[in-house]
Amino acid sequence: MTADAAAMPSTDTPPRLIAIDTNRYYSAGRITGSIVRGFVIAIPIAAAFVGWVVAIVFLLLWLGELVDLDWIPRPVAAVLWIVVMAGPIVLAVVVAQSLLERHARTQAAEVLQQSPPEDRRSAAEAIVESYVRSAYARPQVMTGGLLALVDAAWFGTVILAGPAPEGFVVEPIPAAIEPVALDRTDSAYRELAGLDVGSDKAAAPMSTRSRRRWVRVLSRSWHFTRTTGRWIGAGLLLIMVVIEGLGSLRAGTVTAGFLFWTALALTRVPFIRRGLAAGSRLPSWFLVAGGLIHRKRSWFRGDRLHLFTRSTSALFIYAGIDGQCHFGVADNDAHRLYRIGEDQMQMLLAAWFSPAQPPSREQVERLFGSEAD
Repeated sequence: MTADAAAMPSTDTPPRLIAIDTNRYYSAGRITGSIVRGFVIAIPIAAAFVGWVVAIVFLLLWLGELVDLDWIPRPVAAVLWIVVMAGPIVLAVVVAQSLLERHARTQAAEVLQQSPPEDRRSAAEAIVESYVRSAYARPQVMTGGLLALVDAAWFGTVILAGPAPEGFVVEPIPAAIEPVALDRTDSAYRELAGLDVGSDKAAAPMSTRSRRRWVRVLSRSWHFTRTTGRWIGAGLLLIMVVIEGLGSLRAGTVTAGFLFWTALALTRVPFIRRGLAAGSRLPSWFLVAGGLIHRKRSWFRGDRLHLFTRSTSALFIYAGIDGQCHFGVADNDAHRLYRIGEDQMQMLLAAWFSPAQPPSREQVERLFGSEAD
């Protein structure tokens, strides 16, 4: 690829790289409408959740009066309580996500059928518009759009959406590389990206470079709201721990509720959260020339690898106003979603558009010592 082909203006350059400016979706009226819809949707959901909790508590109290449950160990009681409380909610969420993903896939497939193969921009704009406007089902919309692209054999299509995508320039990695973890703390990644080893500063978000004032204001508001929400969430968990702890003191024993809320509160402790993330997710993505490798960890089956290549996959990247990028990739055998920073997004595109030949499945298996899907 030439330097001119690596640039990313609003037109499709290089072919099948579609950069879409989402500034059109951010305005005072639309932001206000999104907030209002959010409250309208959140109120019945919160009411249903509170009603469910109250009903389960009364049911457990009623059962406790009928049957002597003191013989059940407290840890076992805590696990049962969590299953009874969270089980139906988790099942409902899974079913809802599946239905939303199927609906998004059907909608995207209809859009692709109406768009000729040479006019991929109009189809991509329709998919991006549906994604941006769907504030509560974005993962499902992204997955549905990607699967529809794969079903239509639009392999090699790359959609990049954000408040200022024309400001990005992709410089493809010119030669084949060993798999490099998509992780800013990895020394090989820092060397490949040309980052300062001692620096943890991320790239400036696209939203800060936007020409629209509303986008910049919304970006700052989002950062403030997210930070405030984290503190409020941690405070509410601490309050519940204290309340359940006082209840345990009155009862003279450790209650199941105290164990549940304590375990939940511990997940908010920074070093525990980092440890959980490191043990479950990192490193799970690796850059290679012309593609990506996803490693899925499993205690029972061992590591499972999947190689996504540009010639057999579709890629969808959305750079949000919060400085985080959500990307999805899919081929005929698998699809994955993930969240990264904007500097990682740039490296992802640099590897994806590398003119070098991607590794084969056999090479990936030899490099990692694990079986590839």
